[in-house]
Amino acid sequence: MVRKYKRKTTQGSYGSDRLSLAVAAVREGQSIRGAGADYGIPRRTLIRHCSGNVRRPGVVAMGSKRCVFSSAFEAELVQYAKEMSKKMYGLTTIDVRRLAYAVAAKLGVHHQFDDGRGLAGKDWLSNFMRRHPELSIRVPISTSLARIEGFNREAVKAFFALYKDVLKEGDHRATAIWNCDETGFTTVTKAAKVLCQTGTRQVRKASSGERGKNITALCCVSAAGSYIPPLFVFPRKRMVMSLMNGAPAGSIGAVNERGSGYIDGALFMKWLKHFVEITGCTKEHPHLLLLDGHESHKTLEAIDFGREHGVIMLTFPPHCTHRLQPLDRTFFKSLKSAFSRSCDNWLTSNRGRAITQYEVIALFERAYSCTATIQTAVNGFATSGLWPYNDSKFDAEFEILELSSHPPQVAAVGEFVTGVTDTQNTTSLSTDPTMTTSHDDTEHAVFTEAASAPDVDTSPVPSEDGIRAVIASCSPPPPPTKKKRQTRTTSVVLTSSPYKLAAEKKRKARTPKQPLVAKKTRNVRCEQQPTPGPSGLSRVPPRGNTKQINGDEDTQCVVCCEPYANSKSREVWLQCLSCKKWAHAACTAGDPYYTCHNCESDSD
Repeated sequence: MVRKYKRKTTQGSYGSDRLSLAVAAVREGQSIRGAGADYGIPRRTLIRHCSGNVRRPGVVAMGSKRCVFSSAFEAELVQYAKEMSKKMYGLTTIDVRRLAYAVAAKLGVHHQFDDGRGLAGKDWLSNFMRRHPELSIRVPISTSLARIEGFNREAVKAFFALYKDVLKEGDHRATAIWNCDETGFTTVTKAAKVLCQTGTRQVRKASSGERGKNITALCCVSAAGSYIPPLFVFPRKRMVMSLMNGAPAGSIGAVNERGSGYIDGALFMKWLKHFVEITGCTKEHPHLLLLDGHESHKTLEAIDFGREHGVIMLTFPPHCTHRLQPLDRTFFKSLKSAFSRSCDNWLTSNRGRAITQYEVIALFERAYSCTATIQTAVNGFATSGLWPYNDSKFDAEFEILELSSHPPQVAAVGEFVTGVTDTQNTTSLSTDPTMTTSHDDTEHAVFTEAASAPDVDTSPVPSEDGIRAVIASCSPPPPPTKKKRQTRTTSVVLTSSPYKLAAEKKRKARTPKQPLVAKKTRNVRCEQQPTPGPSGLSRVPPRGNTKQINGDEDTQCVVCCEPYANSKSREVWLQCLSCKKWAHAACTAGDPYYTCHNCESDSD
């Protein structure tokens, strides 16, 4: 079978539409010669179709091969695939092949599909995709059920109504509307595709390690295309300025108390001061900041600071940032792709070296400088419907999602299938020539017919609703998810007076954490003070030794300031050789000859 056939003549190029119109004109009284001249149909062809010498009058049938399904049926199948994709339950290639076989078996249509596997062939699928170029095979983005349920018409309409009120009150322009969000960058990126020999079982590529360390970057863009230099959060407890080598101009770096590399309330306050310093917003000229509802953004300190400096903070509805947040729509994906390319280029140029926290920022700057463009930021706000303001941006999606909760009725299937399935015949389901409305030169309006089919087919005509019912019966849509009864937070203005009063009330109602009651005597593994050896160097006793700490529960770690009373059982502590103060071994480099950072700075 020729898979990519190219036509060598123009025979039958007039199509079935014009042929059926010419046949109808002849039946209404026009001469064959005149109808052929008007519609461009050869006279002898028109004579055959008008005299009934062909099985399907008004249909162009080129060659002996026929499409398994009609063009109308394939059009409905294409529409069904589009709708399922918009409902986030898209059909795979296997699903389409299985659906084609199920429909053909249900209708009793003659086919050459694989009965053993219950699938249509790959050739049928490739030809189906070629006949309908509006379909393409894509890799979908995994979307959680919480986001599928959370992104609904009520939540989005409520957000846009609140957003509209804020725009009217402040008379904000594009230069005063901002969006900020955090994203992570790791020292080990996903490997890109490479060229290799055909047939290789496993292809490998060098990376910096098995698991990388995550560095958080807080980015911010405006509706006019301006960018705020980002804030970087490193996974460590002490900030070293060499980590910021090669960073974008004006950016800042920080660490949190836990050393986790994630943002918290204190770090967001630091960035908020950075934001006010660059934008110069005041109470007289406020700026609108759109952000998600993370707990670090809702601290009372951030709310008070925003009210004092003219920063109006508006949160997105929960589980809706993947559609409403400009940074997620157009910026972060291209930024991370460029960052991965920068890391691949660096590993290729520096063979044998691994990417550490000290190189990440310089690699980030290369990606940031080529992706942080004005058009990217403007497109992000436009696709989200935030600027220009468009509260009906997602109405078409909501209509499709709402239809998924009302699946089509399948009761109408037997109305037109009975004449085929009851007799187990493979007769054609072609339409009357006068009722033919849409055909082309490569597709036919009938199913594959048997050799014993009559010249004029009188089988029932399947309607569009009937075709949808057949498809739904063979591949029913997913049932609607039951909404759980739970209190959901909505989009709010964090700097508004009601929310501030609620935050203050919540803080007052919060019960203080009870201090831990420590025992009077605890055995804690620690490193004793080294004793000088014969050569003048210091020696450390074995790690198995312990030291009694009696009643000294107020001793704090010089690095993280955690009191000794909160330490875990059998936790290792180190004592500074100079000042005799203590520190967690986990907070230091683990050197038994430990000298704290205060003493190191004094000696310098």
